[in-house]
Amino acid sequence: MYKRTLTAIIFAVVMAWPWGAYALSFYINADYPGVLLLMDRFEHGDQEKFKKHVTENDIDTIAFNSSGGSLMPGVEIGRMIRDMELNTVVPKGGYCYSACAYTFMGGVERSIEEGSPFAMHRPYFNDSFDSAAAGDYVDGYNSGIVAGVMITYYLIEMGLAPEVASLHLMSIELSHFSTEQQEQLNITTTTAEQVVPIVHIL
Repeated sequence: MYKRTLTAIIFAVVMAWPWGAYALSFYINADYPGVLLLMDRFEHGDQEKFKKHVTENDIDTIAFNSSGGSLMPGVEIGRMIRDMELNTVVPKGGYCYSACAYTFMGGVERSIEEGSPFAMHRPYFNDSFDSAAAGDYVDGYNSGIVAGVMITYYLIEMGLAPEVASLHLMSIELSHFSTEQQEQLNITTTTAEQVVPIVHIL
């Protein structure tokens, strides 16, 4: 009940990461069965598309090449990945920023190819945010606190060290995590030696 309440508040009030021009794109390659590549930006409505692609193609691994997008679809797809017991990878040639990082955290086994960028930042209101429609400064401040709590709860739920939250929630600038940090903070759980390069999937 607590988790659902937090999710409802964030979905209704906090707009995290600017809305992109494109929703997620999904790619599979018959030569690499079980791998679903997510590209472009997370937007509302992508959750059902994601579920459809996974169930119809017998997917066990989600690969990423995304700059992020909207917070809640990223978190919700991350939870779907965990519920479906899927693995996540950022393969050679890929990157995972912003909301994508939260989705990546849903993987049971998580790996990032060395040299593939992985970075996070705190949620923020985009340029089209209408403060008059959303309420006064206090409402925005309170929403930000709830967002921080929800994100921290999610990261811990996914098995990550709490420090992951403190290392990125204080700035809207991207915080990059080195290979050493990825291992120390449990962002990754395995090496990426067997990850299929993106160029082979496309």
